[in-house]
Amino acid sequence: MPGFLKAAVLRTTTLLRRAHADTRGSVSMMFVVLIIPLIACVGMAVDLGRAYRVQSIAQNAIDSATLAAGKAAQTNSSTPLTSATTAATNYFNTAKPTNVLSSTISFSANPTNTIFTVTGTTWVATPFLSILSRLSSGSAEAGAPSACTSKYSCLKIVNTATASIAAGGNGGSNVEVALMLDVTGSMTGSKIATLISAANDLVDTIIWTDQSQYTSRVAIAPFAPTVNVGSYFNAITGSSTTQSSQSCGWTGNWWSGWSWTCTTSNFSIGACVVDRTGTNAFTDVAPGTGNYLPSYYSATGDSSACTPSAIIQPLTSDKSALHTTINSLTAGGGTAGALGTAFAYYLLSPNWASVWGTASAPGSYSDLTTLNSNGAAKLQKYAVLMTDGDYNIMGGVGANQTTANNAALSLCTAMKNRGIVVYTVGFELQYSSAAATTMLTSCATSSSYFYDASSEAALVAAFRDIALKISSLRLTN
Repeated sequence: MPGFLKAAVLRTTTLLRRAHADTRGSVSMMFVVLIIPLIACVGMAVDLGRAYRVQSIAQNAIDSATLAAGKAAQTNSSTPLTSATTAATNYFNTAKPTNVLSSTISFSANPTNTIFTVTGTTWVATPFLSILSRLSSGSAEAGAPSACTSKYSCLKIVNTATASIAAGGNGGSNVEVALMLDVTGSMTGSKIATLISAANDLVDTIIWTDQSQYTSRVAIAPFAPTVNVGSYFNAITGSSTTQSSQSCGWTGNWWSGWSWTCTTSNFSIGACVVDRTGTNAFTDVAPGTGNYLPSYYSATGDSSACTPSAIIQPLTSDKSALHTTINSLTAGGGTAGALGTAFAYYLLSPNWASVWGTASAPGSYSDLTTLNSNGAAKLQKYAVLMTDGDYNIMGGVGANQTTANNAALSLCTAMKNRGIVVYTVGFELQYSSAAATTMLTSCATSSSYFYDASSEAALVAAFRDIALKISSLRLTN
């Protein structure tokens, strides 16, 4: 017991003894009688308040550990129970409450290894309530750690979560995920390295091994001041990355053969595009006459290599291709967040199927409301939009933040109206304006689909949580 509490107990005990021996002062006796329950109530409030906070942290850790266990079993069919147990233990140990006496878990599974239950037991010290041990007898509860020396010296908190795995990998639905990644200049250093790690982990979680019954595909849309569309440039812009210029001048000399000669030369431009304008600026109408996206060159006249260098990756279940794109990410340039949002939309849109090709063609919107025999939707589409700051670029040049935010919100609304589920992740937004948080919260399907990742560890956790939710695992209690 802390020294100041021991002193308080001794003083209170002395007062009681004096009061018992001296009946001359009724007022002092009343004070002594009341001070004990007052101390007990204050102490109980402090200790129980802390215990409540610990309980909340422990439950979140248990929920995440249970989902991690289910996903490990789902992706390691040869040793599902061992994989699940290891995953649950490791994940819980990284997220469990700190500054407690002990926090451990127990793990169980049904015979088919499709339902997993994780139970956590946490012991919390209660220094104020331990005062009551001076007034009543009783030993600590069975199983309590050695630091629990009496009945009131600690509290036991029990948390339980159960996860159920649907057969076939994802709850009976095909899954399409478009991952928008901010690779702007503010993402340099350890931030881009953390993003690469988190995105690779998301891919490994969502792309399950057995694609025979239900498929899972992921698309990647890196953005900075532009989006690099690579070999899709012609289909998206209606133009070529090979441009030509003509230079003319007089040849010959003053005494003979003057002639006006023009020479045509070719040059290459970057395969980057900027925001679409016009009536279909915020729709997923396929590119074509009147609806092509402008190239960065046509918008700005700049023919230099464009940013980002990483090229979009349409929907695929090829983990190697996805990891190659993610690992190529480098940071630089401004933040064209509305353009990144638009490409998350385009990569999920069946209207763009002819652009992406048969293998990467998005499924029909009608499949989102068509049920399989198991009662689940035939298809689920998700957009995961990640950024670390304020949107400040449109059309390849600087833009008003409110205008850029409103454009992104219009695109998010269009996606949600199509039936696409939108997750948003703000990375270290404490260094950006409040408008950035407001925009991302509104952009998401609901406020619970917005993740405020205030640190690199929180970004990894956010991507993991989203991936587990998308990949069919669900908590059943």
